[in-house]
Amino acid sequence: MALVRVQGLTYRHPDAEAPALDGVSLEVQPGELVCVLGPSGSGKSTLLRALAGLVPHFHGGAFAGRVEIGGIDTRTTRPSELAGVVASVFQDPEDQVVFSRVENEVEFGLENIGVSPDEIRGRAAAALESVGAAHLAGRPTPEISAGELQRICLASALALGPELLLLDEPTSQLDPDGARALFELLCELQLAVVISEQRPSLPLEYCDRVIFLEGGRVLLDAPRDDAVRWLARNRPAYVETAPEARAGEAADGEVVSLLDDVSFSYGGETGVESTTLKVRRGEIVALTGPNGCGKTTLAKLAAGLLEPGAGRVELTGRAAYLS
Repeated sequence: MALVRVQGLTYRHPDAEAPALDGVSLEVQPGELVCVLGPSGSGKSTLLRALAGLVPHFHGGAFAGRVEIGGIDTRTTRPSELAGVVASVFQDPEDQVVFSRVENEVEFGLENIGVSPDEIRGRAAAALESVGAAHLAGRPTPEISAGELQRICLASALALGPELLLLDEPTSQLDPDGARALFELLCELQLAVVISEQRPSLPLEYCDRVIFLEGGRVLLDAPRDDAVRWLARNRPAYVETAPEARAGEAADGEVVSLLDDVSFSYGGETGVESTTLKVRRGEIVALTGPNGCGKTTLAKLAAGLLEPGAGRVELTGRAAYLS
């Protein structure tokens, strides 16, 4: 029996002229991993919010059709009543975090669904361990990296033990090893997963089925192998490997951001230590490394958003920072 049933779902956001979802019908079976693909604005995030009951209860707008999760009609059931059955992780983890301490954040959802106090700490610790974040339990959430914060949101969702897990671009802040570990974990779990991704290569390795949305409509709903062939014929950008970057000449423009032997700590936790970096006008610099290695901290130092504890930072002109 299908865990998720969507029949003729049409939804228009308040004040929008065109529907975000238009006549969408689909099913998701227990234990199935479904990947939702499509261009920006195609309705992927809206579909996930509809499966969580947030559409229409939280967002308003015009809703037609039917969405059932485990036989529960979302039109007559508040999202809070679906907690424990459905768990979501949204695109921006900073918008989802409530508490200033990691372990409290993961425990919060368990408290809300009435888990016994004797079980809460153990379940939260197990969830943090499952996403490789046990070492962060005592850390303040404002002091950890974006990738680490995304792991905390995943742990908070998994701690609930849901039947349906909704993930909206869950690897956007994860390093490559962390992203692959996430999908391997999802394959081990005995629950249905619907995941929306802009970077499809990894999801296409692990998913059972692919749904492709465009203009709010389902253009494709097929098993993975059939979907990959369809994408290759009709939307090749989703399956083609990007060409190798060509080595170019180093930019010779003026230095616009200079970090000279810079160090920065969050309390007793080292964020960046004795780092030197020059960024020149016209240069594109990629900061890579595992979550928690200091990429976000270094970028904020370079943009002048943090004051170094040691060393110096020189910034020419104004800097814009987009997280």
